[in-house]
Amino acid sequence: MIDDHRRWLETGGKAGVQIGTESAGREDEVPPLDFSGMLLDGIDLSLGKLYGAKFRGSSLRGTCWIGSELGVAEFTDCDLSGARFDGATLDDTRFKRAVCRGVRFDRAYLTTADLSDVDYRGASFEGAILDDTIWTAEQRVAYDVKDRPEPDAPVPSRPETSSERLKERANENRRFWHSVRGKPAVPYP
Repeated sequence: MIDDHRRWLETGGKAGVQIGTESAGREDEVPPLDFSGMLLDGIDLSLGKLYGAKFRGSSLRGTCWIGSELGVAEFTDCDLSGARFDGATLDDTRFKRAVCRGVRFDRAYLTTADLSDVDYRGASFEGAILDDTIWTAEQRVAYDVKDRPEPDAPVPSRPETSSERLKERANENRRFWHSVRGKPAVPYP
C-alpha cells in the first residue's frame, strides 16, 4: 500500500495508487486505515487521503504529509518528531500524548483539532488555520499561538467541499510539493 503510494507520487499519478483511494474508484467507500503500532519513520504520504486514519503507538519520525487529507484522524502515543504537515487538512484531528517536536504545520488547516496533550517544542504553525483548535493556556503562551496569522500575512481560504475546489487545492499542493522536490508538477485530471 505504501509502496504503491510512493510509486504514484514518483510518476505523477501515472502508476501506483494514491493512498486512501484503493477501493472501486470511489474515495468515500474506503474505510479508515489503521496504522497502529507501525514503524513508518521517514515515509512520504504526501497528498494522501487518510480521512479517519488511526495511528496508535506508531513511530512516524520525519514523515512527510504535505497536502494530505487527514480530517478526523487520530495520533495517540505517537512520535511525529520532524514530520511535515505543510498544507495538510487536519480538521477535527486528535493528537493524544504525541511528541511533535520540530513538526511543520505551515499553511495547514487545523480547525477544531485537539492539540492539548502534545509536546510541540520547535514546531512551526506559520500561516496555519487554527480556528477553534483546542490548546491549553500554557501551550498558547509557550508556542506563541495565535488564532489567525499576522494581518499582513496572506491568509489561505478555508477548504471547500466541492470536487472542483478540492481538485484545484490538490493541484496547488502538488505544485508546491514538486517545487520542493525540484520536479515539474503533473496536474490532476
